[in-house]
Amino acid sequence: MLFTLIPASAFGLGTGGISSAQRIRLADSDKRAISLGYVRDALGVDAKKQVTFTQGHFCSNSQHFAGDAEDSSTPCAVVGGKQVNAKGCCIVWVKKTSRLERTSMASANGHPSSLRHRFGIGVFAAGLVLVAWLPLGVFGVVPFAFVLPGETALRAHASAAIACLLVAAWALWRR
Repeated sequence: MLFTLIPASAFGLGTGGISSAQRIRLADSDKRAISLGYVRDALGVDAKKQVTFTQGHFCSNSQHFAGDAEDSSTPCAVVGGKQVNAKGCCIVWVKKTSRLERTSMASANGHPSSLRHRFGIGVFAAGLVLVAWLPLGVFGVVPFAFVLPGETALRAHASAAIACLLVAAWALWRR
């Protein structure tokens, strides 16, 4: 039996499927381009005729533009990865934010600097201590710290450990 080596790129593997030289440009007649009001060159757009256009909004300064501002074209996630012109624009333009702006916006939603995140770290640490304390208590090395009426000390201690870990999971969960 004869084996032939076929490069992975023949199957679209290893190179991201399509090289940047082969990427498909978004045509003005494309259905997505029409529905998004995409224009290839926004410099020549009459803002009075095209009410969705705002002066200064270009693909190159949009959050969806995957390349650098100096790139002439780059794939856009909004149109399925097809190449868009840097000077183009459409109605889903979103201001490109700096890394610092994205960090400050994320701090309210579970970012490591948020109070919720710090609380979660503390409760997680307490939960781990309680979990490590369980076998020590079972073997009589240390006494159990929690007592609940009608429960054994082991069950009370295990319940406290589970409660801490559940609260920590909630606090550390990223949305």
